[in-house]
Amino acid sequence: MAKYFVSKVETWFLTKDKQYRIEDEIEKMFDKMTVDYACSDNSKYLYNAWKTNIGHKIGKKVIMPFYGLYDSIFGHLDLYKLNERLSDIERILNYFDGNMTADVGIYSTVKEYADKGITKNIPLKYFTINLYLKGSVHITFNCPELIQKYNIYVGKNRGW
Repeated sequence: MAKYFVSKVETWFLTKDKQYRIEDEIEKMFDKMTVDYACSDNSKYLYNAWKTNIGHKIGKKVIMPFYGLYDSIFGHLDLYKLNERLSDIERILNYFDGNMTADVGIYSTVKEYADKGITKNIPLKYFTINLYLKGSVHITFNCPELIQKYNIYVGKNRGW
């Protein structure tokens, strides 16, 4: 009987720990898409920032720097880095969606378009991306209801 109880407690702690990690990642990605690269009049000369990014919420469009996106020697797109970073965003939106929509392989889709020389308006599961040689990625979200859930979730967690 005690063994069963311990396994239930361990399961609860594992589930609670996993939930904490998801919440932590949601908060970090929110900051990357808002505060970290939002432009105010005082900050635009100090670091890379864009007026498109809003400091307190995720809007319809976000611009993010993906340093090392293109190989510095040959100028080839690093699909692995791009896939890794965009997968984080997609994983968070899956969380808010309840994983109810069909998967779109980020790596295979971007590779298909890149092989054709297309770097603009690449459609993915929740957003469309534009890739630029300077290493920035413009992300336009196709799911305003999920972005609204995301903003509300972070706002509640932060007591806004």
